[in-house]
Amino acid sequence: MRAAYRDLDPEFKQFLHKKNFIARHSILHSKKMAAPEYFKDVEPTDYFMSRHWLLQVHERTGIPTIYLAKHIHSLEGVSPEESQAILDKLFEHATQDKYVIDVQWYDPGDMIVWDNTCTMHRAVSGEFVTKYRRDMRRATVHDDSSLAWDLNEKSDVRMGLP
Repeated sequence: MRAAYRDLDPEFKQFLHKKNFIARHSILHSKKMAAPEYFKDVEPTDYFMSRHWLLQVHERTGIPTIYLAKHIHSLEGVSPEESQAILDKLFEHATQDKYVIDVQWYDPGDMIVWDNTCTMHRAVSGEFVTKYRRDMRRATVHDDSSLAWDLNEKSDVRMGLP
């Protein structure tokens, strides 16, 4: 997302900086998009939404990035339509082939590690999808930067699915 930020159209980048958007994130929004029938009775806005700056600067490196993810429900301060148009433009830009790495899983036990502060990721299909069960494990590194909780109240509570 650092390279995608770097290559943004200068006018669009200036617009994003001027507005200084706050993105409202909801895992339920993401789940509802992926399985609308299963989550048809779930309204993401009825549940907690985390808030993060859309544009961020990595504290240790000083490198700016876009904090973009499919679980962004909306941007604060603009209409739902304008919010969606801005997000669509960012996703179209950030998912160009030149910003994408496609990991080929060759052997059982293959593993990838990434920095969530500057990477957008998703699982896609491949030859392993139908042959093997996916074993996904997560390790989280303690983040003591000012963006660790971003605009959210520090909490030990984890958001689960309804």
